[in-house]
Amino acid sequence: MVGGKVLAPMVEDFLKKVTATEPSYPDIEFPQGWPDSLLRRYKENGRMLFAALGIGREDREKREHHRLNMFRLFGAPQAVYLHQDRTLSPYSIFDAGLLAQNIALLAAEKGIGTCFLAVSVLYPAVIRQYTGIPETDRILIGLGVGYPDGDAPINQFRSEREPVKTIVKWVG
Repeated sequence: MVGGKVLAPMVEDFLKKVTATEPSYPDIEFPQGWPDSLLRRYKENGRMLFAALGIGREDREKREHHRLNMFRLFGAPQAVYLHQDRTLSPYSIFDAGLLAQNIALLAAEKGIGTCFLAVSVLYPAVIRQYTGIPETDRILIGLGVGYPDGDAPINQFRSEREPVKTIVKWVG
């Protein structure tokens, strides 16, 4: 868990790298592309999110503000970074995903919000500098943690989900 006097300068270092357009170098490979059906859903959810936030398609200033706000962890006062030993197989990322989901569910049970943020791991050297996570571990995901503002438009947005019948095959 990272917060307070450690989180603030870490976020500032993220912003310096992003605004200087420094190339990112995450410890795990990010998707280089998406199948057409997933890409359409991704773009449509993005369009709906920006509409919910009142950000027009051509409003580059507000879009950039939103992008940088992701690197600010949307103002969350705490962050959790999940990492794992590099010698573990890629399959073990599944276990980390289960842990991340359980953290989010347990936090929600206590009235605490979480936000999974892929952008939070784009500069792992910055994270290591402030957290002491060793190079022998790969940094997987970061979660912003705090009390959500129920009135904030972003917290009203719900992305479209694929219908269960299209992703689950019932047998027997």
